[in-house]
Amino acid sequence: MSSYTKSVGRALRILQSFSADRTALALTEIVKLVGVDKATARRLLVTMQQHGFVDQDPATRQYLLGPVVVELGAAVRLKQGLAEVVRPVMYQAAKLTGMTAYLGVLYGHEAICLERIEGRSPVELRLWTRGSRLPLNCGSAPRILLAHLSEAEIRDIVTHHTRRITPKSQTSPRVLLRTLAEIRARGWELTVDDVARDAAALGVPIRDRTGEVVAAMSVGGLTHQLLDGRRPRYVKELQALAARLSPRIPSSNGA
Repeated sequence: MSSYTKSVGRALRILQSFSADRTALALTEIVKLVGVDKATARRLLVTMQQHGFVDQDPATRQYLLGPVVVELGAAVRLKQGLAEVVRPVMYQAAKLTGMTAYLGVLYGHEAICLERIEGRSPVELRLWTRGSRLPLNCGSAPRILLAHLSEAEIRDIVTHHTRRITPKSQTSPRVLLRTLAEIRARGWELTVDDVARDAAALGVPIRDRTGEVVAAMSVGGLTHQLLDGRRPRYVKELQALAARLSPRIPSSNGA
C-alpha cells in the first residue's frame, strides 16, 4: 500500500471519528480513535482544514467537521428527498407503460440511477440498476441531463468524457451538440440500441419550482414496447407526470 493511499485512509478514518455524539474532538481524541501518532494526525488535519473538510474552534482548539462535509451532507439529503418526491410518479409511469421507470441525476461526468421502479413487462432488462452509472452521451435520461448543463460543461463532456457502450452509442461531438439542442427544444429524448441491443428508453426532464432541471425520469424496455412505427409512445403522458412534480421540488438554493 502506498503512503498516499495510507494517508487517504487515515483522513477518512478521521472523518468517521465524528458522529452525532462526537461533534467536536480534541487532537488527543483523534489520535486515540484513528490509531496514529500526534504528528501524523496534526499533518492530516492541517491538510483537511485547508480543503474545508475539518475546522478548528479557536477557543477550545477542538476539531469540527468543515463546510465541505456539511455541503456534501446537504447534497445527499437533497437527492434522498428528491427520490421520495418522484417515486410515486415513477410508479405511475411504470404502471402506465408497463416498462421500468428510472430516475437519473448527475454524478460528475456521468449519470447515476437514483431510483428504479419495475414495470409489469414479462421481460426485465437489467440495464441501469440503482446506484449504477452511465456516460452522459448514452441513454435518454443521461442525455436529458447533459442537454441542460452550461455550454462550457456540455462542450467539455462531449469532447472529453463520452464513452461507447454499443456500436450505436453516439460519440461524435458535432452530432451530440445538434442532438442536445433538439432535446432542449422538444423537451424529451428517445434513445435506441445505444445502451443495449433491442432496447429503447424515453426520458423527460424533471424541473424544480424555479424551472431548473434537477433530474431526468425515463422509461425503458424492448424497442417494440416503446415505438409506434418510428415515433415514441407516452411522450405527452411522461411530460405531464414530470410537470406535476415541479411545484413540490425546492431549488438547491432554497427558493
